[in-house]
Amino acid sequence: MDSVTLRYVIFVLATLVFTFISRRALRNPRSHGFYRYFAFIGITSLVLYNHPVWFEQPFSALHCLSWLLLLSLGVNHSMDVFKANPVQTSAP
Repeated sequence: MDSVTLRYVIFVLATLVFTFISRRALRNPRSHGFYRYFAFIGITSLVLYNHPVWFEQPFSALHCLSWLLLLSLGVNHSMDVFKANPVQTSAP
């Protein structure tokens, strides 16, 4: 199977899965799930479109900068989560 054809098949399958999961939210455009559905479809299409070139030059300056920004966002997000939900220690 051709790489492009495989990506189309994966996209269609992912769309069917997301549609099944979001079937109730798609009936109500006022819910956040309605917009989340389209965000997931968009992200899936971007991932499938860009996947073939992700690891062609893995240590180029642009890829290193991209990974650095991605990791810094992950660390920043995890710090926000831990601030919002501090670990509770029980008193002896």
